[in-house]
Amino acid sequence: MSEKLYLLDTSALLTLIQDEAGADRVEEILRREKTVIPWVVLLEVYYISLQEENEQIADQRLAMLKQVALSAQKRPPLPATWPARRPRPG
Repeated sequence: MSEKLYLLDTSALLTLIQDEAGADRVEEILRREKTVIPWVVLLEVYYISLQEENEQIADQRLAMLKQVALSAQKRPPLPATWPARRPRPG
């Protein structure tokens, strides 16, 4: 592992999720380098997944990315910080 810190954006994570060109590089960075995934990126991936797919897929992707983010940071989960579902109206 190098001393570099990688900040992954929404595009990088969607590339990985959708197995597009460059997905191997994103996976390699996640496995070997110190990474940061901002919470707003998780929100964007959830929103895009919800719009393009459905709530179940959006929830699955968010759960997967939360595990990736936590394992990359090697911190215990913080459930209050990581809501798995968006609030329902009324």
